[in-house]
Amino acid sequence: MNLVRRFESLESAVAQRASQAHENHKPRRKSLYDESELTVYDVVV
Repeated sequence: MNLVRRFESLESAVAQRASQAHENHKPRRKSLYDESELTVYDVVV
């Protein structure tokens, strides 16, 4: 399973991770995987 999330800025990404909606979905997301790998890309415009 791949999930790609794109944000326009680092601040908007941080705000989303700190949101209540993100926290509410955390248990469901964690149930979908045993291990995870995170890849971070810098945005080049």
